[in-house]
Amino acid sequence: MATLESLRQHIAATEDLQSLIRSMKSLAAANVHHLEALENSIDAFRHTVDLGFQALFQTHPVHELTTANAQGADILVAFGSDRGLCGNFNEMVVELTARHVTRRRAEEARVHLVVIGAIAATMLRDAGIVADEIIAMPGTIHGLGSICEAILIFLDDKQKTEPIAHVETLFNTRMEDDQTRPRAHVLLPLPLQHLRALQNSKWPARGRPTFSVSADVLFSQLIRQHLFMDLMHAGLSSMVSENSARLAAMNRADKRMGDTLQALTASYRHLRQDSITSELLDLVSGYEVLRDRGPS
Repeated sequence: MATLESLRQHIAATEDLQSLIRSMKSLAAANVHHLEALENSIDAFRHTVDLGFQALFQTHPVHELTTANAQGADILVAFGSDRGLCGNFNEMVVELTARHVTRRRAEEARVHLVVIGAIAATMLRDAGIVADEIIAMPGTIHGLGSICEAILIFLDDKQKTEPIAHVETLFNTRMEDDQTRPRAHVLLPLPLQHLRALQNSKWPARGRPTFSVSADVLFSQLIRQHLFMDLMHAGLSSMVSENSARLAAMNRADKRMGDTLQALTASYRHLRQDSITSELLDLVSGYEVLRDRGPS
């Protein structure tokens, strides 16, 4: 049976836990705001890369530069998390990745998998899917660029041994209704419709752009920047949705802690009132016993 002292200790521990949860809520909310601003800045990067393609296509049409590797390997890059307290964040991206890998293997495609986040990699391994490369997910935005460079190096190494036909990112994203949903985005092959639209667009300045390197070298460098940009976008989107999911989980935990604290406080007050009532009854009973005895 609970005592006043045990209830006091339980209430203090619950208040400390609620304070920690609220601190995590504040941190997650701040991270979401900061990462969303960075995610929006990717659009400026995308515009710069598109201008590079457009400048190149002024003198070298798309069909002269783009080639398809239909028989090449498929590279899948899945963004998970290395931290918990974010609901079913990893489960969603693992389920999407498993479906993609299973479907491509059923089509007898050569599939290579890069997984960002040890938790997601472990869950995929338990499902019978072993990653070719596992990279730790950074805790802050500062490490995301290094991860994207590591993925590009992995692609370069693979391309030395076999052609690459398809590169796709698998990650969670935050929807307009604040729900987290998994999505897939194709990086390669390049979207020919978009490239042709750039080729047919009017250059935004009076003078035509020039470049000193060969068209093939410039095209290769622009593709690399395109891949880096889309990898950064996938990583940022994953981090936004992870912190959003953690914020939602902390909101639910804060509500549960509030309900628990309210119930504990009510129990404490009820038990304290019973204790006071019992003490008063003892005093009254003692007084009555002494009064009945009369003066000695």
